[in-house]
Amino acid sequence: MKEPKTSREIWRYQLGPDENVLTMPVGARVLSVATKRGHPHLWVWVDPHEQQTENRVFRIFGTGEPICEAHELLFIGTFLIEDETLVFHCFEVKP
Repeated sequence: MKEPKTSREIWRYQLGPDENVLTMPVGARVLSVATKRGHPHLWVWVDPHEQQTENRVFRIFGTGEPICEAHELLFIGTFLIEDETLVFHCFEVKP
């Protein structure tokens, strides 16, 4: 007999400027970054029954801003705010 598949959900996390440390279930997969009501958010695919959590770090950079990071950065996506006049880029900081 087959094991039932684990149900998954998409959760939303609001981002602030610069560095964001987000606690999410282990194994969560980032789907996208976009704005909602003028604020950037991450949409993440999670197993809501996963008991273990981990802190993950995300950094926001503006277009033209110098990026001097000691860690590897994984590009998540680009988003616009303030009537599309400001362009920002979201990266996950990999340890």
